[in-house]
Amino acid sequence: MKLFSKQGHQLTIIQEKEFDLEKDIQTITERNLNLIFGYQFVCTEFPLEAFYLDTLAFDEENKSFVIIEYKKKQNLSIMDQGTAYLNLVLDHKADVIMAYNEVKNKNYKKNDIRWDQTRILFIAPDFSPHQKRAITEKSPYQLWQVSMYGNNLISYNQILHLSSQSQSIQILEGRAASEIKVFSRDDIVSRMSQAQKEILSAIEETLFQLGSGIQENSHKEGISFNSPKTFIQVWRRKQKEDSLTVNFPQGNKLQTRFKELQGQGEGRYIHIHSVDELLEIKDYIKQAYKNSIKEN
Repeated sequence: MKLFSKQGHQLTIIQEKEFDLEKDIQTITERNLNLIFGYQFVCTEFPLEAFYLDTLAFDEENKSFVIIEYKKKQNLSIMDQGTAYLNLVLDHKADVIMAYNEVKNKNYKKNDIRWDQTRILFIAPDFSPHQKRAITEKSPYQLWQVSMYGNNLISYNQILHLSSQSQSIQILEGRAASEIKVFSRDDIVSRMSQAQKEILSAIEETLFQLGSGIQENSHKEGISFNSPKTFIQVWRRKQKEDSLTVNFPQGNKLQTRFKELQGQGEGRYIHIHSVDELLEIKDYIKQAYKNSIKEN
């Protein structure tokens, strides 16, 4: 990706620079983990058997662990490494929970964690074409390209899947093959009525007009939108096929002026029955997005 500085109508390219060491990428990422990904930092170089996980992180919203590995150069074996590390975490759940509880002063039990949502992120300046093509919507892996430029600029860009094929999930072995669950947008939409699909499309159109950094993540019964933390969730209503539930995790911070939102505590939600009704909560969607940016 090219970056430019602007002076009047003249653009000057900002030169990309190389990281000196792989450890530099790791240190910068770990110290800014919540800002970049919305994750909690647990520990660095976490030992499991004869291996060390570069970074162990925790997704508080999803109640799941995230492994992060860093590469300074292209590495052909990252998928095999990813499968091995996913299995390590699943084989040593008690050790992983103990580490988190000690660092965060929590008291989580095994059943409190969504082990099927364990994920692994690879962060590197570049990836091979083969690695990029191996990523699909059904992958438990994410590839993030990190770049450093002059003027102290750094960017993190996710390598998105190139196809909708779900073949990559088949490379998992051991416990990961049976325990890890990955849901795609197609999994969710295929179970929606036509009315629900139209509402979801209208919500997505509204959201992606707000900013380019919004990410869409699919779960068992719905889709969440993050920047990087979740600021809105859309859930399929099983018994009410003419509507969707729109949930605002931090809805208590919204200034409600039109349609009343339901819920107690921090979260608020509303049932949407048509695209026309969506117009009445567009202001809440914009507020939720702006609030998520301010918290970063």
